[in-house]
Amino acid sequence: MTFILSLILVAFGYGALMVRFKLPPYYLLRKMGRETVMAFINRESHLGLEPSRWLRPAHHPGTGVTAYDRRKMQPGLTFLTGFFDNAVAMQLIDEDGAVVHRWIDTRSWNTAEIHGAVPLPDGSVIFERPDAGLRRMDKCGNVVWTVDHSTHHSVHLSPDDNSVWVSARRVLKAGDPRLKQLPGIRPPFTEDLALQVNLDGEVLREISLAAILFENGQEAVLFANGDDAIVNRDNEITHLNDVEPLSSSMAEAFPMFTPGDLIVSLRNLNLLTVFDPKTRQVKWLRVGPWVRQHDPDFDDGGRILVFNNRKDDTPTGRILGGSTIMAVDPVTDEVTTLYRGTQEMPFFTNVLGKQQKLANGNLLISSGEEGRVFEVTPDGEVVWEFVNRYDDERVLMTHEGTRYTRDYFDVESWDCPAR
Repeated sequence: MTFILSLILVAFGYGALMVRFKLPPYYLLRKMGRETVMAFINRESHLGLEPSRWLRPAHHPGTGVTAYDRRKMQPGLTFLTGFFDNAVAMQLIDEDGAVVHRWIDTRSWNTAEIHGAVPLPDGSVIFERPDAGLRRMDKCGNVVWTVDHSTHHSVHLSPDDNSVWVSARRVLKAGDPRLKQLPGIRPPFTEDLALQVNLDGEVLREISLAAILFENGQEAVLFANGDDAIVNRDNEITHLNDVEPLSSSMAEAFPMFTPGDLIVSLRNLNLLTVFDPKTRQVKWLRVGPWVRQHDPDFDDGGRILVFNNRKDDTPTGRILGGSTIMAVDPVTDEVTTLYRGTQEMPFFTNVLGKQQKLANGNLLISSGEEGRVFEVTPDGEVVWEFVNRYDDERVLMTHEGTRYTRDYFDVESWDCPAR
């Protein structure tokens, strides 16, 4: 009996020390607890009752295309990723909301979502799923190739060299020689990577974002969390959610940069930076004023546009005031707000988010948790809107929307053989 009591006291004592000093297996148990809670919250999905993990409260009325001003919107086809017709899918819709084509990835309600995707002119699509990696699928749903990396978030096509850039990650464990590039990092460490992949699925380049910061004397931003060493927490320290190259057609507007330079978004650090992937030189870096941002884009006006989530973990953004679209001049560092919601037309998503500057000067904005993709003029007028409705009270998360001209696609027919 004394022995059992001693074991209980030792276990209790170690448990207290584990919580106080974050000793192993603190983070493992915390992660397991969080996943157990999420499994309970999404039990309807697991039981096949409804896609609860995709559902969010509706803040906007209507279903499908709810606004359409033919005179003011940018014509074209809108490519959407999310949950449609009881499936994890990507779809192409016209201005009226009619589905031109749909690529169905899986009908499982529990499968990890498609974060990033880009359609190609031949009708195939390159996309990533955190649980299945990067893959290319033809227009009829046949997988052409897969890349064996833990990819996540953005996928962007580089028109200058017919490659894509995608976010990825790996865990560095004790003894990994790559830790020598990261002094002060305590393993296990979740390292974010920028991957360049050609259209045949071959990995051309792999870049560690933490290593880039160290090499350029910017390790201070990694250690800004108050710890003496960077340790792996419930999520990675940097959380790379976007990698985009500067195209040659856009380079004239950015004399301080070179075609092929990458802009990346490190969400958990509220950080944007531009660097040369060949020389690994950081050319521009800024923390905030954006909060948990997504999708920085080079704009032909010489500014960088960014989706400023202003994540505050409330359903409506009431603490920080909702999401905004911002622009920053990398020469002067001047920041302006291009769009924000109103009381009548709120705009907020804690996570996800994408904006696209259209040829007519409008912005196409994807508000993921609102299940909404909408187009606004420079004056803030909504001239096109799509709402991914589920029922009277809820919408389905819609990860991103991108507008393409009709002549982008070389597809004679979208028909596919019946399966």
